[in-house]
Amino acid sequence: MDESTLTDESLPVEKTNETMPENILLADRRNIAFASILVTYGQATVIAIATGNRTEIGKVSELLAEAPDLQTLIIIV
Repeated sequence: MDESTLTDESLPVEKTNETMPENILLADRRNIAFASILVTYGQATVIAIATGNRTEIGKVSELLAEAPDLQTLIIIV
């Protein structure tokens, strides 16, 4: 699966159905298919464990919405 939209990894990662430790880093969670990622090969059956702002990409969206608006400096020559 191509998780680059979430983890910025350049190569697809292989997923597994094995149990992972609870405290494992987001990018190392090989047993979860995240919202907004692309399947590059294969097939799977998945169960949704979160929707909307409770997904990892939803959390990123909330953080972006809270960020202050920045002014872009425009120079006219």
